[in-house]
Amino acid sequence: MSRPMFPFAPGSVLLTALAPILWGTTYLVATEYLPAGRPLWAAVIRTLPAGLLLIAYTRQRVHSISWGRLLLLSGLNIAAFQALLFVAAYRLPGGIAAIAGALQPLMILALAWGILIVLASVFVLQWQRRTKPNGDSQGTLKAKAA
Repeated sequence: MSRPMFPFAPGSVLLTALAPILWGTTYLVATEYLPAGRPLWAAVIRTLPAGLLLIAYTRQRVHSISWGRLLLLSGLNIAAFQALLFVAAYRLPGGIAAIAGALQPLMILALAWGILIVLASVFVLQWQRRTKPNGDSQGTLKAKAA
């Protein structure tokens, strides 16, 4: 029996591609269809239907302990992130916004590379200190003994 050339179901690949496609329509929708100069209202229009669909899908009540976290996270998401996203969409030209959006993976790659280099060097230094006998990180005890 031969292995399939494409191991994933085409439906899952299309579903995965749907998120960036929908994300890319933010600037078009913000500049053409939503009321200009009202970023908080645009953020509510964008996030409220998705939130209501998620509530209907999960069919679970929120525990009273979680209400504080829920209000904080939703407030930050809608009032801060989404509203500022629409402020940027209203003020930036579409081409600049597209370039910034396309460069985001490269910016994350550069940040991760810098962080991983630092973490890797710290790991190597700690490993070298653990492998040296008597905690001698310079190797001077071996040189004196010879």
